[in-house]
Amino acid sequence: MNIVIAEDEPFALEALTLALGRFDDISIVGAARSGDEALDLILQHKPDLAILDIAMPRLTGLDVARTVAQSPSPPLFAFLTAYSDFALSAFELDALDYLLKPFNARRLQETIDRARRRLRGPVPDQSPPAASPETAEPDPYERELWIPTARGMKRLGTSEIVWIEAARDYVLLHTATRTDILRARMSDLERRLDPLELTRVHRSYFVRPAAITEVERSRRNQLVLVLESGARVEVGRSYVERLRDHLPLHRRRND
Repeated sequence: MNIVIAEDEPFALEALTLALGRFDDISIVGAARSGDEALDLILQHKPDLAILDIAMPRLTGLDVARTVAQSPSPPLFAFLTAYSDFALSAFELDALDYLLKPFNARRLQETIDRARRRLRGPVPDQSPPAASPETAEPDPYERELWIPTARGMKRLGTSEIVWIEAARDYVLLHTATRTDILRARMSDLERRLDPLELTRVHRSYFVRPAAITEVERSRRNQLVLVLESGARVEVGRSYVERLRDHLPLHRRRND
C-alpha cells in the first residue's frame, strides 16, 4: 500500500513516519509539511491512502482532499485532527478515518486495517433478514442514523457501527471500513441506542460488546478494551459494572 502523509509539525511528522514504518506492506511515497506540497505529492504518486493533518498552512487537509477528489482515481483519505478542527465541511468528504490527536500505534493500526478492507472491495451482506412488519414487536431503540453528506443525507445502520467516539459537539461513528461524523451528544445517543448493541463504557465512548477481543488493565488500574479493529478504548470507572452486564461472556455465566 502506497501512502502520502502530511503534517506541518516536524516532530509529529517524524512520529507518524516511524509508526507507519512497522507495517511491512506500506511504502511512504511522499511526506509533506504543507497542504500544497501534499497536493503535489498525491497528484504525482497517486497513492492508495493519504493521511493528512487538517490544520496546515496555505491549504488544509480538507482543501487537499476536496481538490484531489475531482481526479480520476483519488486515494482514500484519513485525517489527523484536534477537536477544534471539526467543521461541517468534513461532512463533504468520504473519509476513511479521523484520528484525534494524540493517537497511538493501535489506533493507527485500525486505520490501516480499514484501508486494506476498503481497497479489497465490498463484502457481501450476510446479515439475517429483518422481521416482517406483521411479526416484529415495536422497537424502543433506533436501528439507523441519518448522516449529513455533501449531497444531503445517508442512512447508516447501527449494526455497522463498531465504536463511537465523542468529539465535542460531534461524534465519530467508526465502522469496519469508514468513519462518519454526526452532530450529536453522547447523552442523546445513550437514549437512542440499544445498550446491548452499543454499550456506553466512558463519557466519551460507546463500543459494540461483540467486537471486544480483550479486556486489559492499564498502569492506572483502569480497564482498557481491545477491539477486533485494533482500537483500544478506556472504560470509565463509573461504567465498569454496566460493561460487565453487557459482555457476552458475563451474560452467559449469569443466564
